[in-house]
Amino acid sequence: MDPAAADQEVFGTDRRTVKLPLRATGITFVDSAMVLQIQVADVLSSSFAYWFSNRYNEEEKDFVGTLEEVILNPVTKGWLIGGVWPTPKIDPEALGTEGPAGENVIDAIQRFLKERIARDTNPT
Repeated sequence: MDPAAADQEVFGTDRRTVKLPLRATGITFVDSAMVLQIQVADVLSSSFAYWFSNRYNEEEKDFVGTLEEVILNPVTKGWLIGGVWPTPKIDPEALGTEGPAGENVIDAIQRFLKERIARDTNPT
């Protein structure tokens, strides 16, 4: 992370890109018992994970069904807005990702980090 970075490199293809270095100043870890926003995020993410993991579990059908109504509700748009689920009905054209093939973003980030570490450990 470099909050003062004047230039950022863009890695990836189409809408699947990342800019490095991140212009963040850091990461702060907090106790979720003390931060209400984290408590809400914990409840939402664990509810979503529980629904996803148990959506075909007959023993949990009633509870999971209620979660599904909230998460996927077409009237309120639920929690899944703009989400993409793996399905054979989705193709690159429908996803808007049919641009030119670029460098794999993971390979690019790995290269970027290696170059950055080499530069920072061997200043000229």
